[in-house]
Amino acid sequence: MTTHLSARLSWHDSGWDGKICEKPTQNAYCIAHEHIRESRNDEFEDKNSRQRLKNISENKLPPCARDVGAFSSTPTHILHEDPLENRAHPPIFEEIPPYSFCTVPFEVMFSEEEGRTWVSPKEQEEQKKRLNNFFGELDKKGSLVFFM
Repeated sequence: MTTHLSARLSWHDSGWDGKICEKPTQNAYCIAHEHIRESRNDEFEDKNSRQRLKNISENKLPPCARDVGAFSSTPTHILHEDPLENRAHPPIFEEIPPYSFCTVPFEVMFSEEEGRTWVSPKEQEEQKKRLNNFFGELDKKGSLVFFM
């Protein structure tokens, strides 16, 4: 049986082409999505609309940067920041290849230990094992990605 993947993308008004939206402040999704709404910089994004992410400084990237290159023929880059504030892991800068996006199998990364939400970052081997098992089920030639 072939395994498929469902992935959520932040809405983009120009087809996830590796650039900031054409009209960022008119994108209702950016207002509805808490992570994006709380982290966006409307003035900067409007001033830099249609600019390729690869040409923008890593500390100025829009909060939707992890999705913007899903259908881009050029690479993009993003700054991964730990979503759990209490852990305070340093951000990691990464180049994302063309036609790529970032996704996290949240359920797979939950801890089975009572009182803990995630598998501890100190358990890197366990994290890698879980991620490899999850993504290892995908077949490069047969699996489909369904964007939501």
